[in-house]
Amino acid sequence: MSFSEDDVFDAIQLRGTLEGMSARRAAERGAPPRLIEAMRLCLDELDVIVGRLRDNFDPTDYDQCNERFHQLLRTAGQSPMIERSIDHVIELPFAASGAFVNILSTQKNAARDILLISQDQHRSIVDAIEKREGARAEALTIEHSRSSWKYLQLTMNSDKPILQLIGEVMANADSTKADITP
Repeated sequence: MSFSEDDVFDAIQLRGTLEGMSARRAAERGAPPRLIEAMRLCLDELDVIVGRLRDNFDPTDYDQCNERFHQLLRTAGQSPMIERSIDHVIELPFAASGAFVNILSTQKNAARDILLISQDQHRSIVDAIEKREGARAEALTIEHSRSSWKYLQLTMNSDKPILQLIGEVMANADSTKADITP
């Protein structure tokens, strides 16, 4: 199966738009306090993981915790239709929230900057949901999804051959190998 860069960007943008809808609904409807608490605990875990960026950062730990945060965000919207739609979109290669974390070894400084900004965005999204600021929660979530696009750009500029990186990402996603054509 082959995907262009535009296809990948569209998939990332679609995921961000749907997660943004979920965040907006969570804010407007009021997310259950236990869910907000679970999101905050997940963010605390991510803080510890991201804090190890300079030392022994484990992209697997980050990816699992980040995925848990995004699952909580999808659940917070209290819309099975939005959740099913997001589940369908993240089956596409590179559309999942942590698809490019493994490039940290080749582009450490730029990747670290993206993860630090992403973590700040996570906190801002939860803050907007808790304060019931729907439009803000939606806009922040859509902007946050662009982190995946920034990772894709780093991947394309990596010292590693692109097909090797794609193979690593796809292996981590337990999916089949795909080509990205510029």
